[in-house]
Amino acid sequence: MATGTRFLPFPTSVTEASFNAANAFYAETMAKNQKFKKVYDSWKPFRNEEVLWLRVVENTFDNFMARQSVANKL
Repeated sequence: MATGTRFLPFPTSVTEASFNAANAFYAETMAKNQKFKKVYDSWKPFRNEEVLWLRVVENTFDNFMARQSVANKL
């Protein structure tokens, strides 16, 4: 950053395409591999609940730390 490098988020189109490709891969893998399907089917509800938790806890903390960084308090 000291030399002008900018950090930017991926465009939404990139993250959506990645998400869709991953889900297509999971579906293809589940169709071929019952062990994977068993693990994925039990993990997916946990992931969905965890996303809600991370939005509250991690995002809040990350945003706090970003504000501290901008304020030169780190």
